[in-house]
Amino acid sequence: MARVLLRLLALLLLVGAALTWASGARSAGPVAIGALITAIALVGERWQYRRQARPSLARDWQDNGERFVDPGSGRRLKVQFNAATGERRYVPDEPGSARATEPGQDGIG
Repeated sequence: MARVLLRLLALLLLVGAALTWASGARSAGPVAIGALITAIALVGERWQYRRQARPSLARDWQDNGERFVDPGSGRRLKVQFNAATGERRYVPDEPGSARATEPGQDGIG
């Protein structure tokens, strides 16, 4: 929601600066520069997080031998580690269960 509001603000500032410039006042430059910096930062942030959120392949994850019982769900979980990124994920330690839980889900980590 905040990202949408910032985009709207940057757009409004750019339009206001363009209208001010078109009316003959040349003092709209700093406002236009600020709006452009905001817009570029928002686009750059989105690109950065999209790049980081790419899914890992199953072969990237290794079992590190840790096991524990999740106090929230009561399920026994095993910990897997991705050596390339340093991420950890929690997988139910039950035969036939392959659903992985990303950190932050099920009240853990």
